[in-house]
Amino acid sequence: NGLDYLEYGSRPIENFYESGLLYKYNQFEGSGSEADPYIIRTATQLFQVIASGGTNRGQKLYYKLGCDIDLGGIDWLDTNTIAHASGTYKYYVYKAFTGVIDGDNHTVSGLYKATSSDGAIALIPELNGGTVKNLNLSDSYVYNSVSGKTGYLVGNAVDAQIINCST
Repeated sequence: NGLDYLEYGSRPIENFYESGLLYKYNQFEGSGSEADPYIIRTATQLFQVIASGGTNRGQKLYYKLGCDIDLGGIDWLDTNTIAHASGTYKYYVYKAFTGVIDGDNHTVSGLYKATSSDGAIALIPELNGGTVKNLNLSDSYVYNSVSGKTGYLVGNAVDAQIINCST
């Protein structure tokens, strides 16, 4: 079972990361249900899951880490500015996360993000109605000279649950 369609605003998330590291969502182990969560085994998969908001067509999905993950080398989630004929505008390269991630007591390491952005910056920039639990974050650095929505694990949380996590 895999994810064949992920929403980003009104468009599917497909080939949204321009560095060439990320492509379309590929197959995951599991079905995404609470009883049979999708298993995340790579930094690329973790990036895609968090960027997508943890949902598929509005349905909350469940994820579990299958191993420790090193994020070294990935330019983590942020905002971008695009020049347009009518001016410039800012867009987010992630959606607020509303799914559930169970770290299964694994560790995510190597998050490095230094920026001057008015968006939220963290492993999970925006946690809105979602849950992150049993997750360790180590050997990471996050700095934002502009926004107060900056953290290691979560940048901004609204109606969210953070359970048994460490940084």
